[in-house]
Amino acid sequence: LLDVGGGAKDHYELSLRLLTAQGDPVDQDALRVVAGRAVLLDRLDRLAVEKGLGVIGERRRQGHETHLFVSQSALTATDQNFATWLSGRLRARQLVGTGLVLQFRLPELSDQLSSVRTVLAALKEMGVAIALSRFPDKPVALRVLQFLQADYVRLADTVAAADTPAVSALVRQVHEAGAKVIVDGVDDPRGLDKHWSAGVDLLQGSFIQRPSGSMDFRFEQAVDVSGVDFLGY
Repeated sequence: LLDVGGGAKDHYELSLRLLTAQGDPVDQDALRVVAGRAVLLDRLDRLAVEKGLGVIGERRRQGHETHLFVSQSALTATDQNFATWLSGRLRARQLVGTGLVLQFRLPELSDQLSSVRTVLAALKEMGVAIALSRFPDKPVALRVLQFLQADYVRLADTVAAADTPAVSALVRQVHEAGAKVIVDGVDDPRGLDKHWSAGVDLLQGSFIQRPSGSMDFRFEQAVDVSGVDFLGY
C-alpha cells in the first residue's frame, strides 16, 4: 500500500494463499466460507496473525518499520480471549503490537458493536491498529467509525468508483473522525490520479505493485513529492 504522504513506514497487506491440487489459487472469500462451516475460522484468523507477527519481526530485524494489514473475521472481533492470546504471542516473540493492523469487514460487525468495541479497545491498548473494510458512504458508517475508534477505513468498491467530489467529501469526514482512508483496485494512472486528488491516504493495486511474495518495493523512491512519478512506469 502506497502512502501518498510519503511517510517513513512501509505498508503491506498479508494474504493467505491456498492452492488446489492442480495448482490453482482458492478464492479467499470461498476459503473463509468453508473454514466457517468447518468451525475453523478462528484458527484461520490466528494462523494469519501468527504469520503476520513473524513478518513484522523479520522486517524489524532488517531495519524496516512496517505496518502489516491482516484480515480477520467477526469471530475475532468478538472473542474476549483473543487479546489475551495475542498479548502472549507478542511476549513470546519479544514484540510490541505496533505495526500490526487488524482489518475487519464493517458489515459483519454491525450486529455486535458493543462486544466488538470492548475487544478492539483491548487490542488498541497493545498498540495494534484497527482497519474497517467495505466502508460505505453512509452516516451510520461514520458513527460506527467514531464508536469503534478505528485507525483506517478501506472504502467499499462502489464508493471508490464514485466521482472525485463524492470521494473527497467522504475522505474529509473520515479524517475528521481521526482515521486514514485506503482505496484498493488502483490498476491504472487514472485511478491513481483521481484518488490522489481526493485526498486518500493509502493506495493499493496492480498499478502500484502486483501481489507478490516479495517485500522489496522501494517506498522511499516511489513518489516524487512534486507530482506522481512511479518507478518503472
